[in-house]
Amino acid sequence: MLRKRGGAPLGLPPCGRGFDEPAAPQVQQGTHQPDGGKRVQQAENLLERTLLERYGIAQVSAMNPGSLKVWSLEEQVPLFELLAPLPEKLGVTLLPSLMMRPEYSVSGVFFQTDSKFYNCQLCPKKECPNRRTPSLVT
Repeated sequence: MLRKRGGAPLGLPPCGRGFDEPAAPQVQQGTHQPDGGKRVQQAENLLERTLLERYGIAQVSAMNPGSLKVWSLEEQVPLFELLAPLPEKLGVTLLPSLMMRPEYSVSGVFFQTDSKFYNCQLCPKKECPNRRTPSLVT
């Protein structure tokens, strides 16, 4: 889901109600794969494709509160205020810890760029299982 404010689409991939609850039939059959991170990435990719198609732009990148020191997790509060009432409609709640429920929810801002930008480029953490691109920080 997205909302456009001041030229920058704000996004909250639609992973609300029931997203972090296991599907009973799959659990009983032993086929349930509790891979919420992969599902969130699929939702983010779908949202990105939608932005590209809807707004006719060639490239977008995204940033998320808490992913870098320059955009702290405390910035979830004003971001949720900008997105209101969308999080509630999707069943996403901001907890006092500034994390979101359901567990695998993400928030952020998409922006038009000439080349792809990943938060990972500015993250100094070398060993990260979710790294999408090499760090530019030395």
